[in-house]
Amino acid sequence: MTTPPVDMVRSVSQLLYTYLPDKTVNWEDGAGIVRLGAPRLDSAWPLSRARFVLTEVSAYLDRWRQRGGEVDRRFPPTSSVDRFTVGTPRGIVSALLDTAVFCRVCHGFFPKKPRPHGNQLICPSCKRPQTLRQVGFIFVHGCGESVPIGDAIPIESKNHPGTIFWAKTRCPTCPDGGVLRIDDRADRLSALKISCERCKSIVVDRLLARCPRCFPRIFKEAQASGQSGGQLAFRSAMRITRHSANNAYYPHTINILRLDRPLVVQGSPEQRWLDSLLPQDERTSRVGSAQTISELVERLREGERAGDQAAVAAAHLAIAAAVAPQAPSTTSQGYQGPALCPDVVQSVRECVALLSTVRRHPVTNVATGFGNAIPLETTRRLGLGRIDVVADLPVVSAVFGYSRRSADPTYKEENAAGDFATSIRPFPVLDQDAARSLGSALGENTVPILAREALHEGIALFLDPAAVIKWLQVQGVTLVGDSSEEQLATLLGLLEPVDRLYDNIWELPVRRLVWGLLHSVSHCALKALSRVAGIEATGLAEYLFVPLLGTVVYSTATMQLGGVHTVANHRLSEFLDTIREEAERCLYDPDCLHRESACHGCIHVPEIACRAFNHGLARSFLVGGRSPWVPAADQTRTVGFWEVTAPG
Repeated sequence: MTTPPVDMVRSVSQLLYTYLPDKTVNWEDGAGIVRLGAPRLDSAWPLSRARFVLTEVSAYLDRWRQRGGEVDRRFPPTSSVDRFTVGTPRGIVSALLDTAVFCRVCHGFFPKKPRPHGNQLICPSCKRPQTLRQVGFIFVHGCGESVPIGDAIPIESKNHPGTIFWAKTRCPTCPDGGVLRIDDRADRLSALKISCERCKSIVVDRLLARCPRCFPRIFKEAQASGQSGGQLAFRSAMRITRHSANNAYYPHTINILRLDRPLVVQGSPEQRWLDSLLPQDERTSRVGSAQTISELVERLREGERAGDQAAVAAAHLAIAAAVAPQAPSTTSQGYQGPALCPDVVQSVRECVALLSTVRRHPVTNVATGFGNAIPLETTRRLGLGRIDVVADLPVVSAVFGYSRRSADPTYKEENAAGDFATSIRPFPVLDQDAARSLGSALGENTVPILAREALHEGIALFLDPAAVIKWLQVQGVTLVGDSSEEQLATLLGLLEPVDRLYDNIWELPVRRLVWGLLHSVSHCALKALSRVAGIEATGLAEYLFVPLLGTVVYSTATMQLGGVHTVANHRLSEFLDTIREEAERCLYDPDCLHRESACHGCIHVPEIACRAFNHGLARSFLVGGRSPWVPAADQTRTVGFWEVTAPG
């Protein structure tokens, strides 16, 4: 009996991070498992905003392929904008997953769900109510295919090699299929056994399966290339796992700063230097030129209606900047930056956008609400050069697909000779009901990309360049240049290419120092802001600006509740002191500091709050300690940044 699908309404954050298409989740108290389907969108983004997101998705997929991964053939080319719908989700379709059930008391295994007696499910074996549960194990493959444990398992046909045979889960001896029991006491999931209590025969010795989608193709390729049967088995094998495990479903997301907002003329001495680091055809380009005058005028009117004088002034300045003649470039006559990695160039663009389109207010060494000035000694000990309050950081969070078996482009199978490619799948296309709710028939059969854009309040911390350069010299990194700007430009040119998730950060001698220092400061600030402002850890996030040696820690709430501004205006000294404390304490010290220098007991944060999934972190970058990238037996020590800024 198939359960009809129903719409689930959840918050935008839940729909972006938890309730995602093609994922399986526990229903309520775990009594059921549901598979999520096509999303319901609150609205579709206009073409100009959608193209910005698709450009970033395209770059993500290109990097995925370059690292050995695959993109499912059902994923349309991102250049075909009309085949996608980018929008903010409001709900998602769900249906009960069709699986076998078992009894928690007698361990009876039932390939088909028994018929309910009234409103209750009763175990056919022990006759007890409310003891039946769905089998929570599924088979997953690197192509993205999943198969629940049900009344049949896909295996290779013995009579017809190269084809899939769906083997029924029933006793081969007993005419009625037997009285099945499941033994879930095995150490390995693959060793789960299903036996017949009546005749004592083993029905399933090991739960093994072949990918029904890939096996025929892989078999033909193996025959054409002369591969061995062992490699064929490795390539087509499905891994059994719990349906809620990480390797059962991994969403692929991007968090990006909007680069096409109108100018907010604040002026910054770093902008000319940053301009010299960009490609020649991008220099002095007007950030926010895509914003029309009519949109700026509307922003002005909204500020006037709300009585927000700061917004009105910013809109006036933006309109003036948009209509003013563009000055010729002067940076082309000055210092020319070195060749940079693509991700560093993108970070330079983001720095330009931060300085020219985001409203910021400096707070260093100004009086707080209690009349106490921030001691200069505090910022000097922390190695900070500037602190800003950020009013409207424009971050777009988007999720566009998923992979199974691995979050990386390739995955390994035990005893296999090589790695296998992981595939990114698109979400299920929008159905007729979803298109109708958007008010557009053109949305039907388009691939959805779930996205949210919000203006966030935060605190920007910028390290003192002179202090960082001095610390790097202690670490053995010598930077050439007549000024700190030229030395920083040299440093950016030395940063090695890194994978998107920073998995290989410890292998990169210069990158691990620069990124590790800034990232560790950022996480200490996240922990401090959570503690001082009383904001849940999952309600905060970070955005790192490596060329500026800065980070913005911000609240992810779509409404600006003022908690971050309160900390900046009234509790800034406490916030800065707490940053230092977060780096000096851990539940597992001294063991943590003498080993990896970062763990869930100190500066690790939830993955949705971190730009690099907690990679590249070490408190030893700040307070000194063992270098985390050397072998465990090696006790090589890293001099801490704060040991240089505040010796003794």
